[in-house]
Amino acid sequence: MVFTKKHELIKYLFIFFSIVCLTLSLTVSPRITGDGREYLGMVISITNHFTPNLTDEDLSERESVERENHITFPQGEDYAGYFKDLNDDYYSYHFWFYSLVCSIPYFFLDIFDLNPLKTFQLTNTLLLLLLIWWILYRTSFNYRTKLWLLISVILSPVCFYISWSHPEVFSFVFLFIGLLEFLEKRFILAVILTSIASFQNPGIAVVSAYIVLYQLFSVKRVTYSAICTMLSSLLVFIPYVFYWIHYHQFSLISSTGFASLRLISLNKILSLFFDLNFGLIIYVPVLLLTLIWLALKLDRVAISGLILLLLIAIICSTQANWNSGMMYINRYSVWMIPIIIVSILRFIISLDRRKFIKYVMIFTLTTGVVSFYCMYEQDYQNYLKFGPVTKLILSNFPSLYNPPYEVFVERALGEEEEFKDKIPLTLWNISGPRKTLMIDSKTGQMKYINDDLKINRNTDLFVMKKFEEGKDIFEQDEQGAFIRGWHSLEQDDKGNKFRWTDKEAQLLIHSTQDHPTKIKMEISSFYSPRHCIIYLNDKVVFSGVIDVKSQSIEIKGNFVPGLNVLRIQSREGAQSPKSIPELKSSDARSLAFNIQHVLF
Repeated sequence: MVFTKKHELIKYLFIFFSIVCLTLSLTVSPRITGDGREYLGMVISITNHFTPNLTDEDLSERESVERENHITFPQGEDYAGYFKDLNDDYYSYHFWFYSLVCSIPYFFLDIFDLNPLKTFQLTNTLLLLLLIWWILYRTSFNYRTKLWLLISVILSPVCFYISWSHPEVFSFVFLFIGLLEFLEKRFILAVILTSIASFQNPGIAVVSAYIVLYQLFSVKRVTYSAICTMLSSLLVFIPYVFYWIHYHQFSLISSTGFASLRLISLNKILSLFFDLNFGLIIYVPVLLLTLIWLALKLDRVAISGLILLLLIAIICSTQANWNSGMMYINRYSVWMIPIIIVSILRFIISLDRRKFIKYVMIFTLTTGVVSFYCMYEQDYQNYLKFGPVTKLILSNFPSLYNPPYEVFVERALGEEEEFKDKIPLTLWNISGPRKTLMIDSKTGQMKYINDDLKINRNTDLFVMKKFEEGKDIFEQDEQGAFIRGWHSLEQDDKGNKFRWTDKEAQLLIHSTQDHPTKIKMEISSFYSPRHCIIYLNDKVVFSGVIDVKSQSIEIKGNFVPGLNVLRIQSREGAQSPKSIPELKSSDARSLAFNIQHVLF
């Protein structure tokens, strides 16, 4: 009777949790993220004519969906990410299976006259609920094991990607379920699921290969079941066959130069695990350290898991764009987490009750707290900023953090661009230069030059560049010292570049001498009028109410030799678009003023 009541309670809790999650997925404002425009195009194509070929009709519908959601892209990019095949049809260099899955919710959203762009967040939510259901009802684990698996999923940083129009959740879920089936020794289904997971992230194919080899070596003979498992693993080749038929190329991503074996480096591989901005060590430190500890103790399962992770990391490091758009944790690190969870599962469930509770609490206080904070903040520009731990290390112990050069340059400048054009580049804080990336005159190779250890309470980091007099600072290649309170550089549909400020923003200007100056800018307030006070070196140089419509203002002040601080402050504070119901936005940034056309 107790057993039945426990099952009933679990069932009702799962139903309630599912209703809440699905309701949120249908109410949160959607957006296009990462390569989402290509995935959206394929969803529309598959829905319209059951092929991923992008037609004029599909382009028109995609544009309509984007317009409905107030999303714009630069002209001439309709076929970005698409390539003409041997029959003059257009296919994306990303495989279409994730879009095929998303096309089902898209069809029903369209029928019920709901926003079709929500198909991605709805699909991702359904996939995660499928994983939770699988843990509860398709596994034979005891309650403690199921509890741990549920906690590790619900608090996992994969939740950052639920709202993304991208296949991270897809790969995470299919890989995780495949590994659960592997633990249950249902090898054929395990291989099918992990192979499907590899459709969007090819590195996962090594897991399918591992399952095939494991079954062969465990039974020590070729059985009918082993043959079926091997045949099932051939699914991993479907994307390659598809592109060979259409392009006589096995991978468009490789053939177009977006991935290459020559791009592999140890620094990139290790960064997936240990980078202080996006590595596993920041988001799942307990899991990663447990895996490493078990591997050092020669635990065979942990060693196998670590080898699989390294192989996947090597495959992922072939990517050219290493600091690509991400939601805090690197995209490629997200679907590594199921491998870690499964690799340490035996150790976790072997703990006695007290140690198990302690472990869960430590996991919750690390991964749980970080995950909830990132879910709340939802800063889609995070990949162009240094994280708090990175700022602390770079400000005080710069020699301890030496990331891939692309990561350093793009986060220092706050822009995603060709980073080699920006070298040499020096990162400063208020006390002076902290770390420089330069080209060695003897070897021609890039290298870091670090300043000495220096304890700094202020961890604001910036790049100090010279502004050209009389030229809009937002139109200059050099970004200057935008420190605390500035959001990333943006561009409107007219090509004007601008930045949003928080409730207070500081701009550093370097001067070689004492002289009077005039600063001109266009400024508008977010959503409602705000009183703006502008200080130059702590002296008030402007005070007035700024309307939501852009207006020009002129500031007169005096520069002193060295660093000059221009501080822009909102008396009424800032507000996030997400907090205003009628805007129906998922943007959680705090916005006060929109500033553009700044001239000295």
